[in-house]
Amino acid sequence: MGTIQYGDKLQGFIKMETGGSYGVPNNPTTGDGFKARMINLEDSDRRREAPDDDGGTFSVLERAEGRHMAKWTAPVLLRLSGSLGVAPDIGDFLKLAFGTETVTGSTSVVYTQLEDRSALHAGIWADLGDVVEFVRGAVCSQLKITWGGDDWIVLEFSGPAKEFGETSENTTDGWGTAQTTITMDDMDYYATYSLVQLGTNTNGGSGFFMTSLDFSAETAELDTSESWQDEITVAPYLPTPVFTGSLVPFGTKVTTSIDGGSTTQRALGGEIVLDTGLGLLNEEEGSDCPTEVINTGKWKVSGNMKIVCRKSDVNLFSQSRRQVQKDVRWTFGTASGYKMQIDADQVEFDPVAKDIPDSGMVTVTMPFEALGSTGEDNLSATLI
Repeated sequence: MGTIQYGDKLQGFIKMETGGSYGVPNNPTTGDGFKARMINLEDSDRRREAPDDDGGTFSVLERAEGRHMAKWTAPVLLRLSGSLGVAPDIGDFLKLAFGTETVTGSTSVVYTQLEDRSALHAGIWADLGDVVEFVRGAVCSQLKITWGGDDWIVLEFSGPAKEFGETSENTTDGWGTAQTTITMDDMDYYATYSLVQLGTNTNGGSGFFMTSLDFSAETAELDTSESWQDEITVAPYLPTPVFTGSLVPFGTKVTTSIDGGSTTQRALGGEIVLDTGLGLLNEEEGSDCPTEVINTGKWKVSGNMKIVCRKSDVNLFSQSRRQVQKDVRWTFGTASGYKMQIDADQVEFDPVAKDIPDSGMVTVTMPFEALGSTGEDNLSATLI
């Protein structure tokens, strides 16, 4: 298809950053791939206009490099592994959002809230074929789950990240012999921590990270010593992903309960929003981008439930006015290995006006907030 980039080619990878260094990515493997409706990775506006210091003109004369920070969004359709006790392809996203992943073999995978999430950060890659975009030092500040009785179940993860990068391809300028410094014809096709292959050399399927770049000298430092020839193509590298499981099809496979699963509440659909309160410290001198993960606010779980108004629901409207807490359970999917159960034990629905049309059914979209009881327990997700 020539050199044009197409969204049809999009594949994603996510890999938790381990080893204690914030913003230092680990090599993604075949099992780190995920399917997404979109992956939006974005750099921030880092230019700052210089204040007028008697320039003698109405024109802006100078701009300077300021602080910067990336941001990302990844909406995905709900796909589960199909095997009990096996995390799905989006498991690292769920871990970023909740904090704790507990895997019980052949039984379940449970995601619960964690108080200290300073070590929860990841690298995210968007593979567009000949070009790869990526962010490093990514944290999840929000998870939004939406569904309807006649719509898909969508999980949208989003948050800030330390830095954005983009990788294309160029050729080497000279030979290399058992060394880490590589010289390119044009370094502007790469970014710090671009993951590349040298010709057909993929470093045993791990790729080579460009850990630092010198645009003036047209050089980069590789994380592994290697040899190469002059004028070989250095292209972006990602492994071939191996996806697991299948879609949880449509909202026809969703049930809602407001009494802990004892009975079913008929509903048209809904939304759950988990705001994690996570952010990045991006103010310290001596750096131009974020340096660590911080809490910027409290956990907050909110959302809504849309229902057709029936006379049997009047008690629910009365209880919302009296601030009666409900034990809400949403179950997405019905088959073993393809079921996600989300629990919020202390939900308060807020009173709201009904939507009464000139003709047709009366409906109401009831907003709610899910509270914690002992802390870090507003919401949990169980895959069974």
